[in-house]
Amino acid sequence: MPQMSPMYWMFLFIFFFIIYLITQCIIYSFMNKNIYMNNSILKKFYYMFKW
Repeated sequence: MPQMSPMYWMFLFIFFFIIYLITQCIIYSFMNKNIYMNNSILKKFYYMFKW
């Protein structure tokens, strides 16, 4: 098994961070559209990403 370079970890971190930001943007857009309908779903997402 080859040793993973710091560059690889940096790329992985950035990749997941971008995914996280995209999901946050999607949740935010849902909130703007209709807060009341998606409230329970948004809370689930919020608690999922909170940790």
